[in-house]
Amino acid sequence: LPEHRAVIYLDHAATSFPKPPSVVAAIQRWYLELGVSAERGDGSRCSEVRREVDAARTALGALAGVRGDRVAFTSGATESLNLALRAVLRDGDVVLTTAFEHSSVVRPLQALQRQRHLRLEILPATSGTLSLAAARDALQNLRPRLFVFTHASNVTGALFDAPALCELARQAGTMTLLDVSQTAGLTAIDVGADLLAGSAHKALHGPQGLGFLIARPGLDLPPQKQGGTGSSA
Repeated sequence: LPEHRAVIYLDHAATSFPKPPSVVAAIQRWYLELGVSAERGDGSRCSEVRREVDAARTALGALAGVRGDRVAFTSGATESLNLALRAVLRDGDVVLTTAFEHSSVVRPLQALQRQRHLRLEILPATSGTLSLAAARDALQNLRPRLFVFTHASNVTGALFDAPALCELARQAGTMTLLDVSQTAGLTAIDVGADLLAGSAHKALHGPQGLGFLIARPGLDLPPQKQGGTGSSA
């Protein structure tokens, strides 16, 4: 920007800006000095990139209270949520969600409702938040296969009691998928969820086009995408 102009940026909840110099430097270094993927060979540059990717997985896993090998990188929170929902939900399942969800949850759920005849139940907004009593009743009465909800509203900024909600779901025998796009890097995300989906470009200050899906130990999801490098079947 010209020197006589100044901008106060207040939209970090949409995407962080400007990115920290360390992030810009790391991206620039990959483009200028490395330029390879982590799994495409055994050369020195591949090995270095692999170490960096493993370190990023380990650091992100530590935020969620799991090992790095429980972290999968994706193109963003939307892909993470779609992959998790399609891997978990089966024909006729009952799904509990909330009135606060982002389109990245609502739209795949609506598509799967048509394709797999799901029964969707929605917890309403109660004075701008989620009622633990209402969640407890819904979980106990419906016994859904999955409870998918956001950690914080991208519209109101309300932070929900994810540890309590995850514990209520656990008591009902219900799996939890938590959208931490608004909270990863800002507040604790080790809250007891079975699955965590999020993006890198908000409070984690990473680039756009990068997200993650984290699964608790012992929960292995069937692949929803095939392909990649190498020649093995």
